[in-house]
Amino acid sequence: MRIASLLAVAGILGLASVALADAASKPMRDGIGGKIVKMDGANITIKCHGQDGNEVVVTTDDKTVVTIEGKDAKVADLKVDLHVWVTPKEGMATKIVASTKMPMPDGLHGKIVSFDGLKITIKCHDANAKAIEVTTDDKTIFTLDDKDAKLADLKVDMYVHVMPKEGTATKVVACTKMPAPDNSGVNVRDRAPDAKTAGAAGQTKSDVQLAADIRKGIMDTKMSMNAKNSKIVVQSGKVTLRGPVKTQEEKDAIGRIAIDVAGAANVDNQLEVESKP
Repeated sequence: MRIASLLAVAGILGLASVALADAASKPMRDGIGGKIVKMDGANITIKCHGQDGNEVVVTTDDKTVVTIEGKDAKVADLKVDLHVWVTPKEGMATKIVASTKMPMPDGLHGKIVSFDGLKITIKCHDANAKAIEVTTDDKTIFTLDDKDAKLADLKVDMYVHVMPKEGTATKVVACTKMPAPDNSGVNVRDRAPDAKTAGAAGQTKSDVQLAADIRKGIMDTKMSMNAKNSKIVVQSGKVTLRGPVKTQEEKDAIGRIAIDVAGAANVDNQLEVESKP
């Protein structure tokens, strides 16, 4: 009887160990980004960034870590209209990153410049635009244009979001390079019956909100006035970016802002880099 009991306990412990090991091998679930629309004690209602603009109630507790503009804070410090990034995507919030600007989820953002085995070198989207080497392994999860992928599917010049910011990557979210505009056809394209222009934007309330969120993200940068005056056309959740910018870096940065708001599959970057005399 005693032997049978010991075997049963050993079996339970074995199953528990397998479950814990499996959980530890999985990366942290993606978070959700949006704008706070209501505060109700420990519950926060946010309007999600994206095509649908759904409202989600986020539950917090005394263990939830909160930062505002990069500084330690608490749930009571959060206010309506702050942009937030909440992790994990479901269940009790463990971390809330808040800002008057649209916060980027934790991780590295940039463009792939080279590969070396399991290592990826990316040029970061920041003021320094420095190149960083990212290490991956057989547990790294890859997606390409919102579909499951693998390292071999990634190519130079693709945009990537790597999580976490340091150490071996647990997830790499990639999207294909935005097509360069055909400058010779700009005037013809603008005259086409189905051409997308700024006047066509804002057909629905969610389209208006998407355009406003992207515009705010652009205005909060130190880019040129041309970049800040770029056209943002949103129709049925699909975003088209138009107009001239000073550099390829500006085009990439605006595209990244739009992708973070609307999703890679919903952004068509037709911004045009000005030719140098």
